[in-house]
Amino acid sequence: MQALKDGHEKNLSFSSVCPVKVKVREVTVEVEVCKRKVADMETGENGKKKRTLNEISADFPSGSLCGIMGGSGSGRTTLLNTMDHRTRLLSVLSGSISYNGSASLDSMTHAYVTQLGLLLPTLTVQETFLCAVSLGLTSDIPSAECRREEIILELGLKECADTRVGDGAPSNGGCSGGDRR
Repeated sequence: MQALKDGHEKNLSFSSVCPVKVKVREVTVEVEVCKRKVADMETGENGKKKRTLNEISADFPSGSLCGIMGGSGSGRTTLLNTMDHRTRLLSVLSGSISYNGSASLDSMTHAYVTQLGLLLPTLTVQETFLCAVSLGLTSDIPSAECRREEIILELGLKECADTRVGDGAPSNGGCSGGDRR
């Protein structure tokens, strides 16, 4: 554990998380195309399927940092959504995804941080975390405040805890893009 300037110990809860090795094998995914009206023109055909992933395979070793690269519309988000079982609008046609050899994600501690967060730019980092942890608790505000402090310390956000989150525009100030994530 590393001591912080104010005497708090940095106790990362991430150390208790079981490492997960993810294997993606020949995953093919389709999505149903819906008709839309755009500027008085109809686009798409109802019921028509569009293949968004075609036999994708990848390995994500536990404890590694991996990047998924590709152009706009190449299927990066579809792959992440499929790996996280966010497939309500998708049809997974074939292939497999395993987490430490299991197809189930239920027993795995996992998180998925989307590219665009839903943060209120006028709240501070502390206020944002208090809102987030309060949603996961009952009416126990002292527990929510305690958990908020733990998370801020764990993520190394103590220096910007009283900074407004901001919206990413340089003229508006606020946290950096990395801190917002």
